Amino acid sequence: MIIGNRGFPRSYRRLAVVAAALVVAAGASPTIAVAEDPPVGRGPDFNGDGFGDLAVGAPLDCGGFNIPGAVSVLYGSTRGTTVAGDQLWTQDVPGMPGEVGLDDSFGWSVASGDFDDDGFDDLAIGVRNDILPGQMFVTVGSVAVLYGSTVGLAVHRTQLWSQDSAGVQEQSEGGDLFGDAVAVADFDSDGFDDLVVGASGEDSTGVVHLLFGAGGGLSAAGNQLLGPPPGSGEFQQLGASLAVGDLDGDGLLDLAAGGANGAGEPNWSGAVAVTYGTTTGLVGGRQELWSQASPGVPGHPEEFEQFGADLAVDDFDGDGFDELAAGVLESEHGLQDKGWVHVLRGSADGVVAAGAQVWRQDAKGVRGQPGAGHAFGAALAAADLDRDGVADLAVGVPGAAVGTRDIAAGAVTILYGSAVGLTADRDQLWSQQRRDIEGEPSVGDRFGAAVGTADTDGDGFPDLLVGVPGKSAAATRAGAVHVLSGGGSGVLPADDQEWNQALEGVDGLAEPEDQWGRVLASH
Repeated sequence: MIIGNRGFPRSYRRLAVVAAALVVAAGASPTIAVAEDPPVGRGPDFNGDGFGDLAVGAPLDCGGFNIPGAVSVLYGSTRGTTVAGDQLWTQDVPGMPGEVGLDDSFGWSVASGDFDDDGFDDLAIGVRNDILPGQMFVTVGSVAVLYGSTVGLAVHRTQLWSQDSAGVQEQSEGGDLFGDAVAVADFDSDGFDDLVVGASGEDSTGVVHLLFGAGGGLSAAGNQLLGPPPGSGEFQQLGASLAVGDLDGDGLLDLAAGGANGAGEPNWSGAVAVTYGTTTGLVGGRQELWSQASPGVPGHPEEFEQFGADLAVDDFDGDGFDELAAGVLESEHGLQDKGWVHVLRGSADGVVAAGAQVWRQDAKGVRGQPGAGHAFGAALAAADLDRDGVADLAVGVPGAAVGTRDIAAGAVTILYGSAVGLTADRDQLWSQQRRDIEGEPSVGDRFGAAVGTADTDGDGFPDLLVGVPGKSAAATRAGAVHVLSGGGSGVLPADDQEWNQALEGVDGLAEPEDQWGRVLASH
């Protein structure tokens, strides 16, 4: 099974093979011939201790009169996420390259992987509004990369990448939005994770950059540049969303990149460009364009629906081919932005429309009531939450009403995978209205605006991470993050943790409009 942003160090893979060999040597019959990588959904492990860590993007975090942004890192332990050794990263940190601007949006996107294959995960941080050096009002974007170590992320090897970095194709121009989205995976199968960066404002169409990992970390050597697929028409904002997986089952990773629209479709109706991987990366790979105008895909493209607003890729039916899940702010029956999630199946030919699923809150068996502005599918995360060998999907519904008054308090729906794909048989609906969830629902909390997974307590089951950027924790919309434990039956109500910057030991200040938890690191 392969999922986007996996990035597990080879040291784990070696341990898995040794463990399988010991079972065979002992005369037992292993249930799995060769053990897989650590469970998908483990989350980043920046200090290599085996516990998943939590990286929280707060691109609106205040710094005096400006909003340069910040990223918080809380480390995992036997007790789950803790404040021990937590870190707050900003462009003001000594040794961090780049200049602090008025509205840099440091932390607009975050993704982790092991770029130098040293066994410690590294963190890529999108700074999509970073300024052109010396021109404080020209925003071009950049990506900062922090490298892991025995003590976690450290600043001494930090890199800052942009379209002006030596050897990187293209050049920085106002409005490029380099770093609008980031994703991590090993595209050339050399054991070093690689970095994909969306520059959705480049030349109005958007482009995607691929930087390769190596022994010394990320390098511009052989970097690749992708534009929209041929015949896409006036494609806009390619690279606004990204996901990675093996959609055709050939063992090579493929890239799904969302954008505003293409091929003459209505403005902002949305489309997803799929590029199939090759042994040398992505350039030269077959490209396709998928939208609600594609034959066999349910629905019709309409303005502002943003097909592909968020993406997730994983094998939801266990057939060895990953599927593509795409959120769309679908409007239906007079309800604006109620939201759908399309699931397009993978096959030996890649993505196919045959057997496509559409999930929504009024689908049979799905918990919750549909409503205008619910935005079902605005955030997506895929992982095998119950470790049954088939991936599951967490669907953020940040605009969901909770009760009769709490508009946009938010919720998260879990759809579990099976041999026939995602089903509603065991679906779960999580919100702050539940007594086993910390906190109380309030208007505008937007619980589920970001979702992710990380095995923060090292028990082998991914925990569900939920961003609540509108939560008023000591200050209006200062933001919060929930960590819900995973187990053999999926997400469990036990030991829910709520984190915010007003808690003792958490670095930083809870300030109005910080929206801490607006972004969660993918892995």
